[in-house]
Amino acid sequence: MAIKVGQGKLKLSLPFRDWLEKGILDLKLSLLGISLTHAERLVSLPAHNKDPFDRLLISQSLEEAIPILSVEAMFDKYGVNRIW
Repeated sequence: MAIKVGQGKLKLSLPFRDWLEKGILDLKLSLLGISLTHAERLVSLPAHNKDPFDRLLISQSLEEAIPILSVEAMFDKYGVNRIW
């Protein structure tokens, strides 16, 4: 989202940080940081996808046993629980 906002491709109703903080509070979300375990898993992933952001999400999904919300069928090749 930050990249899209920075490129002017995504308009928000509030400044970026304010919008995110409000969304996190409203939806009762928690943030997932990047751990050494996530990075270690990332190194061993097969090369189905070259996008480093996608690969990081995949490693977090696998390590934390949490689903990924995406329309990208490529994620299925990694055995993640993809919703959408």
